[in-house]
Amino acid sequence: MRWRAGLLAMVAGISFATQAQQSPSMQGEPQMHSTGPLQSATRLLDDFDEPSAWTLAVSDDVKATLRPTAGENGQALCIDFDFGRVTGYVAARRSVPIDYPARYELALRLRGTAPPNALQLKLVDASGANVWWGRRNDYRFPSDWQTLRLRQREIEFAWGPTPDRALRHTETVELVIASGSSAGKGSVCFDRLELRELPPTAATPPAPIVTAASALPDHGPANAVDGREDSDWRPTESR
Repeated sequence: MRWRAGLLAMVAGISFATQAQQSPSMQGEPQMHSTGPLQSATRLLDDFDEPSAWTLAVSDDVKATLRPTAGENGQALCIDFDFGRVTGYVAARRSVPIDYPARYELALRLRGTAPPNALQLKLVDASGANVWWGRRNDYRFPSDWQTLRLRQREIEFAWGPTPDRALRHTETVELVIASGSSAGKGSVCFDRLELRELPPTAATPPAPIVTAASALPDHGPANAVDGREDSDWRPTESR
């Protein structure tokens, strides 16, 4: 047990590294190896610099138009709508093929002058029959540009005949305003739609790999971190 106290003090004072990275004076001590965290990556899906690429869809008796406007950097897209006295929706559509990583979130810059209504981001597959969406009911539109983030758990399967509801690829994006309790009329503008790939979820860390230049039989370096009181690491005696 005389080596355990010395080993714990040594481990507390060094970083995880490979044995080759240690100074010669430490190469006789056990060393543990690990890798650093993965980084996330962001993909710009649309910067709205081509507002004409979007098309308008409206339900019966709803008045609406699409128009370009100045964004924070370049162009942005606005939907002007008037629900009048009817219940309905207005949508801007564009072909935006998306391949989804294992973990992700979507981000959209927006602002608006409009009463609270339902805001929906719909993701449609190539058949047009299967739809996933993220929703904000009675959404209060910010008057200045803000980022709306939709986490992966907030993107749900909406409808369609597919038996496989896992979201892997879609072809079309729809930005939808559906009449809520307020309905009314207003304008909502959109800019920078992004897909952010997130690093894998934290899993149980693997057991450390412990090495040492020498060890007595049955007293290998792995004993130093096995959590047992009846085992220890002992180097061979120097001569």
